[in-house]
Amino acid sequence: MKRLKGLAFFYASLVSILIGLGAGLFLTVTSELINLVWSRPVLSRPIWMLALAVIFGLIIGVLQAKIGQYPKTIKQILAEFKASGKVESQSWKTWINGAVILASGASVGPEASMTGIIARQSSWLGQKLTNFVTDADLAGASFWQQNQGFFKAKSEADQPLKSVFASQKRQKAAYAIWIALGIVAFICWLKVFPESKVFGISWKAVNWTWQGLALSPVALVIGLLFGYFFLKMKQAGAWLSKKIKSSVLKGALGGLLLGIFGIFSTYFLWSGAFTMWKLVKEAAVLGPVLLLFLAFGKAILTNLGFGLGWRGGTIFPAIFCSVSLGIAFALVLPWSQNLLVAIITAASVSLIVGRPKLVTVLLIFLFTLRLAPVILAVCWLCEQLLNTKWLLDKLQ
Repeated sequence: MKRLKGLAFFYASLVSILIGLGAGLFLTVTSELINLVWSRPVLSRPIWMLALAVIFGLIIGVLQAKIGQYPKTIKQILAEFKASGKVESQSWKTWINGAVILASGASVGPEASMTGIIARQSSWLGQKLTNFVTDADLAGASFWQQNQGFFKAKSEADQPLKSVFASQKRQKAAYAIWIALGIVAFICWLKVFPESKVFGISWKAVNWTWQGLALSPVALVIGLLFGYFFLKMKQAGAWLSKKIKSSVLKGALGGLLLGIFGIFSTYFLWSGAFTMWKLVKEAAVLGPVLLLFLAFGKAILTNLGFGLGWRGGTIFPAIFCSVSLGIAFALVLPWSQNLLVAIITAASVSLIVGRPKLVTVLLIFLFTLRLAPVILAVCWLCEQLLNTKWLLDKLQ
């Protein structure tokens, strides 16, 4: 039995590495597809851009009709796992739909697709390990037979993976090792096939002024109001999805919407994760009016597009919109600009994502570490607000 469990640990470690490499592969493939599709000649010709977006919309509509509404949102995946203890969504469907949607220039991020792929493969691994370890015929079998046993097709496990561990301490240790192996594999992939960096560790100075500190409560309220607007657009997208029955029509309308917004500015294309720093550099040239247009326009495009079948993650678009809004505010009132942008972004994204602790970690590595206490305070305050019944009723 000890040898069987040792083999189970070995195969789980190997599969965890493969899952991490698979996540890296998905990110690289979608990035290369974006670069291939949205070349300079296309971006410089509005008619080409509009036509390409509509064509992609038709393809997305057909895929949504034939394959299903993939990728699932992170919230849907967590709800599925909580209800059944496993994730049944097929990863190949997420791969195809997610890759096509991201390649089409949709204003969504890859986090939903990657979460769906990783969750499904991890769930499959858990089922496989449980069946493998609890198979009575394999306990006294030879080493070769035990190896073959892992690859045999079997029915769903009757019990969760955690039940096969001798103790909770061993379970947590095994999970920690497998997760670490997956993360290391993912990082190694990105070292070989690097992507533009969004997050990092920075110790950039903050220009603290009394005017900036005095405007902090105003920035907090602006961030919360924008977060509320973003969520209302999400509700509008859901309403639109129910009203229009044809998946192909929805996809085409989503493409038309993306193409029209893209003609005004290419900042509306993609999630905004890799164009945000360019936006920061060009902010003074763009001016507060255009920055406000980008913030509100991208919030509308992301959520209506999602309702029309252009599905994906909304965390990065939410960050982009909030940063754009924050910079517009800071240009008009130029005191402690990075402080005001951080407060607006932290408040807005905390409300939109609904997980202030996660937002805290993301934004600390987005802004300078010197602003960490401010981000922590704003996200903590947002968490308290999210726990109040009146706000929950408003957001539903």
